[in-house]
Amino acid sequence: MKKNINAFRSVHMRNAVRLLIGFCALLVIGAIALWASLPGKRLGLFSWTDKKSITQEQKKNSAEGNEAGLAGPVAVNSVLKVRSIDSSDHIMGNIGAPVQFIIYEDFQCPFCAQLYDTVEQAKAEFGSDLVVAIRHFPLASHEQALPAALAAECAGAQDKFDGMYNKLFALNKAGNINSETLRAAGKELKLDETAYAACLTKEQYKDKILAQKEEVKKLGVGGTPAGFLNEEYIPGALPSQDFIHPDGTPGLGLRTMIKNKLQKK
Repeated sequence: MKKNINAFRSVHMRNAVRLLIGFCALLVIGAIALWASLPGKRLGLFSWTDKKSITQEQKKNSAEGNEAGLAGPVAVNSVLKVRSIDSSDHIMGNIGAPVQFIIYEDFQCPFCAQLYDTVEQAKAEFGSDLVVAIRHFPLASHEQALPAALAAECAGAQDKFDGMYNKLFALNKAGNINSETLRAAGKELKLDETAYAACLTKEQYKDKILAQKEEVKKLGVGGTPAGFLNEEYIPGALPSQDFIHPDGTPGLGLRTMIKNKLQKK
């Protein structure tokens, strides 16, 4: 009889210990959650994890030569400066505008198409106060990015860069960039078809396109779209209006950022 009582007590004690351990674990988890919910601690935590993931991703990209279309922020070398707008750029607006937005594009990148819409809104709203310069960053993962960039340059040789720029993003959104649609776009813009076809076949502006890609990669940028607003790096598909980050912190849209730049002038 004593053996049965002892066995009962032993099992009871083991169960009690298990319950106590589980209760303590819940208390620890709750304390951590409460600590992380405090504004200062939460931001610090997200900042640390973001920086850690960025560093790891940059090392991976550097080792593997990876590039990517970007929806969100990445780090960039703050010591180096982006090349200023000059006559070699495709410029939309007055080159002397107080706010200058340089964008390294991939015409097949879906995030570039999102930023395209944002930039069109900004151009319409800010007029002569904003100049946009388009440069190239065709990602290796996008088969039609380089042909599309070539099409833009070949159209630019006939003073139709802006028209091709618009058509390429229309094709991007339709998921329909290929050799046939690129040639059709040239025809719709009433380009000299023989000269345009020869330009595409010879890849006449390939060196220029790849040189622009390399210059932005040297800044530490590994994805598109890569924007520079008065030299400030603006990564990813920035929306027009202010927004909320996934961690609940506020973010400035392009509209507010341009207004802030204008106020400092």
